[in-house]
Amino acid sequence: MNPSGRKDLLIRVAAIIAIILFLALAYATVNLWNGANQVPEINKPAVSPDTTGPVPPAITVCPQQTSAGNLTNVPEIAIDPVPDHALGEIVTFTGTTNLAAGEPLVLKIDSAEFVPCPKGPSLPDSVNPCGEGFAGNLSVTMGNCGINIWSWSVDTSQHGFRPGGQYLLSVSGRNGGIHNSALFNITGSRG
Repeated sequence: MNPSGRKDLLIRVAAIIAIILFLALAYATVNLWNGANQVPEINKPAVSPDTTGPVPPAITVCPQQTSAGNLTNVPEIAIDPVPDHALGEIVTFTGTTNLAAGEPLVLKIDSAEFVPCPKGPSLPDSVNPCGEGFAGNLSVTMGNCGINIWSWSVDTSQHGFRPGGQYLLSVSGRNGGIHNSALFNITGSRG
């Protein structure tokens, strides 16, 4: 073997040894870091020092996304599913949002039915097909982990609800810049 070939071989062996040393140090660093910064186990109840029983965990684990799947800070309003309700029941609409607590929301219910309506003034605060809809205002309530909540109750014995009707709930915030809607049904009268 000539001297330059031997020199190339030594350089390659030294490079391989350096890579192996680097990988070993990186592996040890990661293991030491994880050992020093343990994430507490939430599934197991903690036991108080006086051993009288379990104590609640001191750490709240926040979800990484809102109920609508938002992984970013894009403002959103989510509406919880609305089951069918009988005419005359009080329906409580609920949802979540990443808007700040105290921000105003505008909620409106309109008939989802399309019918031709006579000319003239429409019925205020009425959800019948020729009405202006029924609206309300509320403020976002503080939730957990930046996922805040809202809630609105409506008496279906008022405002022109009809059995067999389908209605559209619209929720908007920031002057209509954020909007979401959901359909729901009103069945026959409660018995």
